[in-house]
Amino acid sequence: MLRLKENILETAEYGSCIFFLKRNIFYTLFSLFKFVHFYQMSGLPNLGNTCYINSILQCLRYQRHFVKLLKKYNSEKDSKFHQHFIDLMFDGHTEQSIKDFVFHLSKENQEFKLFKQCDAHELFLFLIDHFYEYHDMHNPFKGTIESKIFCDCGYESLSKQDFISLSVNVKESIDEMLDDYQRVEEIDIKCKCSKTLKKQMTIINRPSIMVVHLKRFTSSNRKIDTEILLDETRSYKMTAICNHSGQTQGGHYTAAVLRGHGGWWMCNDIHTQELAQLPEKSYLPYILFFEKYKRKFSDIK
Repeated sequence: MLRLKENILETAEYGSCIFFLKRNIFYTLFSLFKFVHFYQMSGLPNLGNTCYINSILQCLRYQRHFVKLLKKYNSEKDSKFHQHFIDLMFDGHTEQSIKDFVFHLSKENQEFKLFKQCDAHELFLFLIDHFYEYHDMHNPFKGTIESKIFCDCGYESLSKQDFISLSVNVKESIDEMLDDYQRVEEIDIKCKCSKTLKKQMTIINRPSIMVVHLKRFTSSNRKIDTEILLDETRSYKMTAICNHSGQTQGGHYTAAVLRGHGGWWMCNDIHTQELAQLPEKSYLPYILFFEKYKRKFSDIK
């Protein structure tokens, strides 16, 4: 009888060990699944020339100064268009979400109707302008430039205007592009003193998110394929790149985004892939997204 009890206890202990072992394996696999699900990032399907939409949405999704404003925002009273736009800023959306967004986008603006090849920068401007037209909240993309028209005789005229992106000439580095944007240039207007007037644009209020649009497409329908250095600029770090491959008559948009854990990912419609690192130079960047550092640097002059 004593031996029988010992066998029963041994069997019970063995069964208990198997149970706890199975449970631990289950929780380990479940945790691993959650980690992989978090670590992976979701792509967006191409519904017919919608790569320009996908690339801009991916770039915007990783602008934390913008997305954090939307986390606690209740969009129930918003239009369907803005509801779908906000939903797509977060993981967990379905394929139907992007389909609904594209449908309502074409209703809001016929320029972006389905199957039409459109410009990613024009879409960015429309999305941000349209969103803040209906939402009274902080706009992290908004900065201010001062335009000065002056003459050597002493004449001077100042005006200010807000911007959400800077369109710059293509140079080798970001700093060169920003310096070129703010250089003094002569304009084809004469002062009362008969001298040629000069003009200078100066960034006087820099946004939390600075968007730089490279003027790669010329008025003669030619694309400038100059390589640029993918480096940071004074007081800003790069967080996303909207790329364009191809020429003016046809091409493809992709995005490279910096995730919170510090790694860069390539987004090519539905396909996403982690990058070991960004190349030092590239001819693909069309729109660059920068986030202002928390620590202070000297202003861009």
